Amino acid sequence: MLRDHVPRRLPGGFGVLASWRASGPGVEAGAAWADTRCRTVVVSLRPGPAGALQGERIGDWFVVRDGMCSNGLFTDVPCSTYAAEVEGGRLQLAVVALTRSEADPIALSIPL
Repeated sequence: MLRDHVPRRLPGGFGVLASWRASGPGVEAGAAWADTRCRTVVVSLRPGPAGALQGERIGDWFVVRDGMCSNGLFTDVPCSTYAAEVEGGRLQLAVVALTRSEADPIALSIPL
């Protein structure tokens, strides 16, 4: 389970798309939110040692990837990945098709 590590702030129109719980040791738990334009926010908790985190700091988060990406739905949209150390492992936030000015407040709204 994600415990209390879920966004308190999402842009309007977002709803829960999926959630999953860890099915065994070393397996992540997570949840995904999306809107009707298929913009997505995914939070996952990966158990185990977090290891060294590097990148730009946003509060207690590290921005570990920031750029443009493409997938089956989008071509050249903003994508950002954040990581933070929490009790029991590493919390990761992946944001697709939202700008950093939209994504940073989402990261900051997640209790660590």
